[in-house]
Amino acid sequence: MATHGPEVYHILISSDRRKEKIEDTLREAESLPVFVGAVGRQPPDRIADDSEHVTLSLGQLKSFAKSAHCLFVGAYDGEGYLVWKDG
Repeated sequence: MATHGPEVYHILISSDRRKEKIEDTLREAESLPVFVGAVGRQPPDRIADDSEHVTLSLGQLKSFAKSAHCLFVGAYDGEGYLVWKDG
């Protein structure tokens, strides 16, 4: 989990690709009223590390946003997702 001001982000990096880790993170994040996700590249100054609390910089968020190639949003009362994929 990471924050930028009052915003909370649930982050998975490539080493977290185990099915159980992805499920746990999605389950934790779905407690929010609106569920939005993105797939992109880790910025040069890495977002996630081994600490319990990570604070994101505006530069890290902008770098990740520019690299996003897949977006998804919860739909159908939490029963599914709408997905947009670049290319």
